Amino acid sequence: MCLAPFNTHGHRDIEDLMRKRMDKSGIAQLIDHTLLRPDATMAGIKGLCEEAVRFGFHSVCVNPFVVPETKTILSESGVKVTAVIGFPLGMTLTSVKVYEAMESVLRGSEELDIVMDIGLAKSGRWRDVQKDVSDVISATKGVVHKVIIETCYLTNEETQGCRKDLLPMERKTPNTISQAWFP
Repeated sequence: MCLAPFNTHGHRDIEDLMRKRMDKSGIAQLIDHTLLRPDATMAGIKGLCEEAVRFGFHSVCVNPFVVPETKTILSESGVKVTAVIGFPLGMTLTSVKVYEAMESVLRGSEELDIVMDIGLAKSGRWRDVQKDVSDVISATKGVVHKVIIETCYLTNEETQGCRKDLLPMERKTPNTISQAWFP
């Protein structure tokens, strides 16, 4: 399970989100329940979905390959399906990310978590990072887009670069700050 504190799920800004009443169901609506392990089985995905429904989580985040099955399991539950794009490193060609995102949406994904290219960020190539993300968003209009920023690999200066160059996209693109995947 991943609680993404910067994942605003459609709220205009974090202050708007924080003004909302934060009882158990309000907090649950901020959670993207996630299973991205390379050894994830369909039994594991089914269990993930059952937990998400039971606790009223916002979405289930899975690898694109299992989006159709996840969508079927969650039909009529109100829990959204999120596909992760460019996972885990974000160092996939932009054209491949765009294709992966488009296929994920066609297969039933309602939200996309786009992994920022860590190498481009480490190189200070912020325009390329922004274009990479923007191209995916442009190709998949009509779904919620979030950017995964692997802060565990970034210096304070690089994190500031993310804030300067990616957070202005916040109105369209809530961000997920991640430190959970890598050792």
